[in-house]
Amino acid sequence: QITNEKHLSARDLNSKIPPVVQKIIDKALEKDPEKRYDEAGKMAEHLKLVITKIDEMLAKKESQNGP
Repeated sequence: QITNEKHLSARDLNSKIPPVVQKIIDKALEKDPEKRYDEAGKMAEHLKLVITKIDEMLAKKESQNGP
């Protein structure tokens, strides 16, 4: 089944997962090897970029709301 059917959407399980993270998960679980990450480091790089962006957005939001 795992080789033939699409995986469940992480966002269906948790709607708080950002769409960009869903895209990373989808790419990691792609059935076609040519479409998957060819290196774990590249996936990690994408995840780190997302985390950095989320952290920046949260910090900006906190600074706008004040103490």
